[in-house]
Amino acid sequence: NKIGFAPYNTRDEWAVDATIVQGILFLDIVDDDDLHSASDHRDQQNRQQNARFEYYGYRFEQLCTSGSGAIDSNEEFCSVVRLRIADKRLVIAAEIDCEE
Repeated sequence: NKIGFAPYNTRDEWAVDATIVQGILFLDIVDDDDLHSASDHRDQQNRQQNARFEYYGYRFEQLCTSGSGAIDSNEEFCSVVRLRIADKRLVIAAEIDCEE
């Protein structure tokens, strides 16, 4: 979603790490916290607010699916999809929100 949304989002910074291992290209989105210095007070406040909103999202998903228990923000449901475009093969993994 970062690459597809990039032309429409001129405000938020993001980066992609790329690595080639045995002829296979791996792309990984860099975490927002790694892009900003922790010394800037305003950035720190924004990160705290974003963390709170992320928590609200995790809690909402939990209430919609299981309804109780502790929130584990490290737990996620991922989908792995294999596809082919011409002679290129792609394997894409993405988090799926609110899987039930």
